[in-house]
Amino acid sequence: MKKTFLVLIVMLALYCSVSVVFAQSVNAETISPISQVQSLRDQIDLSNKINDKILNTIYWTLGILITVFLAIIGLNFFQNFFLNYKKLNAIKDDIYNYLKNELSIFRDQNKKTLDSYNVAIESKIKSEMLILSDSFKLELQQLRDSYEDIYRENLIRKAFEYAEKNQMGYILNLIDLLELDIKKQWDFRIHESLDLISRCLDDNGYKKADGLTRLQRALDKLPNEYLIIKKKIEAKMSS
Repeated sequence: MKKTFLVLIVMLALYCSVSVVFAQSVNAETISPISQVQSLRDQIDLSNKINDKILNTIYWTLGILITVFLAIIGLNFFQNFFLNYKKLNAIKDDIYNYLKNELSIFRDQNKKTLDSYNVAIESKIKSEMLILSDSFKLELQQLRDSYEDIYRENLIRKAFEYAEKNQMGYILNLIDLLELDIKKQWDFRIHESLDLISRCLDDNGYKKADGLTRLQRALDKLPNEYLIIKKKIEAKMSS
């Protein structure tokens, strides 16, 4: 349709140009009664003018055609550009929504994975801490027992050192020894401590008021199963 329209415009322009030229040529022949040479010159000039007008008409027609052609191309380009721009925006929105959805799914999966890892790690740490805590408590208790064993042996050693010097430190260290054994509830060692105190009391030189008061407080802490031994020691204290 567009091509047919352009062809009609070109034919119409050419027809109008030729009609004007021929009309002028007829008028020139009827009006000018001049010589043959002058007539030929006039015809040549007229022919040149006609050619110039035809060329101008063709140039104008070509210019119009080119302008219309460029306008059509520009319009098509403009329409295609905006159509493609809309399509590109739609594609961009689709890609953005898809990536957003995938990113949300990826974040949820990562959160679940991290939560499960955190729970597992926390559980592992707690179990390890319990194991380490139990091990630490056991080692600490062993150290305390070792220290108390050393401390007990040291009390006995000091007691006999004071006994050799005939000093009150003899019975005082034995009282500390008895209190330690009562605190730890060491049955066989309590018997040992009471036996050492009983032998110490056989020597009246260690029956001083301060020492006997401390010894009575220690004896009052004894369980009931040591009642007989306690009475024997108290009898030595009062004799």
